[in-house]
Amino acid sequence: MTQLFLLMVHKTVLILAGAVIAGEALALFVGTRFFVDKDDPWVNRKNNRFIWLDIFTGLGLIWSAARLDADLGVFVYTVMLTASFISHGYRDWEYLFRKDNRFCMNFPLFIMNNLKLVGLLGVVALKFSSWFLSTA
Repeated sequence: MTQLFLLMVHKTVLILAGAVIAGEALALFVGTRFFVDKDDPWVNRKNNRFIWLDIFTGLGLIWSAARLDADLGVFVYTVMLTASFISHGYRDWEYLFRKDNRFCMNFPLFIMNNLKLVGLLGVVALKFSSWFLSTA
């Protein structure tokens, strides 16, 4: 019973984390296409790649939530989670070391980036909790 409950909570948090990651990226995509001057230094190739990576990984996390019992689902889950951690961690590094044209150009984006990292950590914590219960 507890293991089934943890699995359902894990899938729910995974879907929510993927939806927040993909949703924010879609909002940034629309904002940069229609509401930001094309000459703005923030609108560059690196930041556009981060936006597309977030859309891809967010949707991949949502997709993998329905397929965690299959080998392909576990593989996609692991790749998407790892890519999200690395890319969001890099954005924190950019912000903390004040790099030019950093993705988190202001404090609210930095906070949102860290909230997504906390959500990803929650996904990992729930996965390990359910794994430990299944081996006990």
